[in-house]
Amino acid sequence: MIPSANIPQDLKLRDANNNLDLIQFQGKYYMAFRNAPSHFASKKTSLYILSSADFTTWSLEKEIYLESDLREPRFYAKGDSLFFMFFKGGTKMLKFEPQGIFNCYYDALSSQWSSIEELNIPLGYVPWRILSHKGVFYLSTYDGINEYKLNVPSEFRLYKSIDGMNWAALSEEPQIKHDRAIAEIELSFDENDDIWGIARLEFDGSYLVHADNNDYSKFEYWYSPYKFDSPLFFKHNGKHYLIARRNLDGPLVHKEGKYKKNLVRYSLKKKTTALYLLDTKNKSLIHVKDFDSTGDCAFPGIAQINENEYYLLNYSSNIEKRKKVWVIGQLGKTFIYKSTLRIQDCETFINASTSQFVYPFK
Repeated sequence: MIPSANIPQDLKLRDANNNLDLIQFQGKYYMAFRNAPSHFASKKTSLYILSSADFTTWSLEKEIYLESDLREPRFYAKGDSLFFMFFKGGTKMLKFEPQGIFNCYYDALSSQWSSIEELNIPLGYVPWRILSHKGVFYLSTYDGINEYKLNVPSEFRLYKSIDGMNWAALSEEPQIKHDRAIAEIELSFDENDDIWGIARLEFDGSYLVHADNNDYSKFEYWYSPYKFDSPLFFKHNGKHYLIARRNLDGPLVHKEGKYKKNLVRYSLKKKTTALYLLDTKNKSLIHVKDFDSTGDCAFPGIAQINENEYYLLNYSSNIEKRKKVWVIGQLGKTFIYKSTLRIQDCETFINASTSQFVYPFK
């Protein structure tokens, strides 16, 4: 899909197309993606926002260029306003340097985009996803300053907002404090208004997290040595589905306590983008299928078409060429691919508790 003849041909696209989001808003689809020389930080990075009425022909809505790295594009909507959030990074290729969370919005009444403003969230926090529930926006964030530091505690915090522009921490204390890097906390509300989620642990694997509807400031969590990068939840018929990067080599943790060695090994293994079903009763993820993807992949976006179908966007190294390991994919070209996802009855997966494709959390 990117690059292709269906998008504006005057976009000056560099090799890496990744970090995307997708939303349906007032009869149109809006897509955002990061474009840069590679997966890594660059002052040549741009964020593009495109729109389409038919998911075939796309028009440019807005380009954001701030002479710095830009990541985590996120849409969320309220009334006639389509909000767009992202964070600004640094310019050093191998450094993770969060420099603030920013926002702009599209006013459907005037058909105009606002100027970009920095949000009132402390410097160093990185956004992952915004959820809307009963008139309140919830933003999951993590401590990006300590993201790649061993033996330095890192935080997951929830922020909330009524208007989408002004944010307040849910509590004085973080929702989770981990001994090492915690990142990319993807959340979903269930039918009881409880929160369930997956948290990426950069050196350790992952957590399955849960907060009771009586108090969203307090989370309990269970551990897995498997890592589910760039997670995205969506709900279908009351079930929680997860799309995330899957390590084809198995768990991140191969040797206890050898954090850097495990991470290097992880970077040198092949990945794919996969679909999972969350079994909250047994606290496990059930692997449903892999999508065509290789090398540097995942960071998906999804929008519903009808009762059982969804448009799914996913970035990947070239799927027509040989399979690549993750780090090689990060240095090369990446493309954005479109799939149509049809959901059928998945009770057989829920009942497959002895399957090798079940990932338990303990």
